[in-house]
Amino acid sequence: MAFAAALLAVSGSAAARSPAIVQHIAPGAFAYVPATITGSAPLIVVLHGAGGDARYFLDQFKHDADRRGAILLSVQSSGRTWAQRKPKDDEADVANIKAAIAELAKAPIDRGRTTVMGFSDGASYALSIGMAYPGLFRTIVAFSPGYAFARAGIAESQDWADALATGYEIPSALGQLFSPEALRLDTTPDATTQCFAILKDVSCDLETVKRRVALTKNSSLAIVNANAAIAFDAIRSGSAGFTGVFTNFHPDLYQWLMTEHASDPALADELAVYLALAAMAEPMGYPKLAKFYHQRLGTFACTDSRAVAFDIHEKFWALDALLDKIVAGTEHYRRRIAEASARYPAPISGTASSRSYR
Repeated sequence: MAFAAALLAVSGSAAARSPAIVQHIAPGAFAYVPATITGSAPLIVVLHGAGGDARYFLDQFKHDADRRGAILLSVQSSGRTWAQRKPKDDEADVANIKAAIAELAKAPIDRGRTTVMGFSDGASYALSIGMAYPGLFRTIVAFSPGYAFARAGIAESQDWADALATGYEIPSALGQLFSPEALRLDTTPDATTQCFAILKDVSCDLETVKRRVALTKNSSLAIVNANAAIAFDAIRSGSAGFTGVFTNFHPDLYQWLMTEHASDPALADELAVYLALAAMAEPMGYPKLAKFYHQRLGTFACTDSRAVAFDIHEKFWALDALLDKIVAGTEHYRRRIAEASARYPAPISGTASSRSYR
């Protein structure tokens, strides 16, 4: 096949090779071997998001692959998105990924550096297939995953495996949250059950956050709240941070609330109220709402969104006026924080925390 030509000269000098191109190596599978590779190289299998295109997704990483000397493999999901269940040998997505990797048998892959990486639904599937086939992938990289299913090798009778295999953590209105048993077993010293480093808590319930923080105390699993209304209370209760959608608008304000609130408790209480009220705009067309906000900042020009195809200005009246108020509030609190920092500067030595410095 055509891909063999791309592999033929890999062991030769870079100067003798043709420029690297993307090769269609199997149905729905595309590979890219940088021309600069002179020996064994890491393999990165990239998985697109829901409704995505494998070839287009691979193109986004070619520059980095050239720079870092990594072989890329991108596989198309068998349906509109990846299977939302525990990966098994007989399902199409698993078979397609394995077949595509097999097509790379002659490639100079360092089998000790194989990675599966995905975005959104692809990130969820990367977590799932990576845990299900630890012999196939040594590393998992997941950007914005929504779920993860139990990996092979963990007894199906274990409560935590059952919890992960039957659903994924999404807002509590849909009733799918990890059980306390799942969290307890995931944080035991046994490395075979320590699968996660962070749990994005979407329970939107402070008492649930508190219980989870207590359950995972002294473990490597961090509980990070995602609800703005309880953000400050969750931080004070031990949440390891905030990961709600309004970090797209004013991440620095949340950072100050997290790390510096003790330097000015009154300002922190006031800021927490503003952040909670500002986040109430989320139902008004997010994520397109955030894109319009960033368009004002000049971050990017396009405001297209797969999730929100309608005109949010038409559906939500006075949207621009609301964004004006959010911008004004954000700048107001940035000034207040700057003024507070000027009054109570951090210690020059850096040996003491500014949180306790007055």
